[in-house]
Amino acid sequence: MSVNIEVEELFTIQQLANFIHKKPASIYSDTLRRPESLPPILRIPGSKKLLFVNPRQWAAGLLAGQQISESQPPAPRRRGAPTKAERVKKMVGVQ
Repeated sequence: MSVNIEVEELFTIQQLANFIHKKPASIYSDTLRRPESLPPILRIPGSKKLLFVNPRQWAAGLLAGQQISESQPPAPRRRGAPTKAERVKKMVGVQ
């Protein structure tokens, strides 16, 4: 089983740090804690070096997703208990 990946599509941690304006240490910790927040990772067996596959396409996909979410903002949720006015409104609606 072979995978054809061009060299231009692979970024090192330092290149990815410059591309997304993050520190390399933050990117490395994200690979362990939140790998879904990074482009796909290529791990070479027997090496500690991490390579990221096609981060430009990954970033373009994020931007496309942001444009969709901007057109339909999620309903804001308040923290804490409902106000008395909200409770009264809910009680009136139930009856």
